[in-house]
Amino acid sequence: MLVAILIQLMEKIDLLINEVRKKNELIFPEIMTAEQAANYLGVSHRYILDLKRTNRITFSQFGNIIRFRKSDLDEYLDNYKIRRR
Repeated sequence: MLVAILIQLMEKIDLLINEVRKKNELIFPEIMTAEQAANYLGVSHRYILDLKRTNRITFSQFGNIIRFRKSDLDEYLDNYKIRRR
């Protein structure tokens, strides 16, 4: 009986996780403007532009249009992860 309850809870958790992922994709698309990227990382718009200017973050530029891939932003976060000792 306990196993069946745990299985039901795990299925509900999986559904909730999938809902959150879908909502997150709507809020933060795969390709973002500098403002969206700043919101995604929780930093200022100016800081994102400083990262771009100093080539510390990957971006794409088409004329004056600058875009950031979500995967590149995630990679930037992973590169600055502090691991516990």
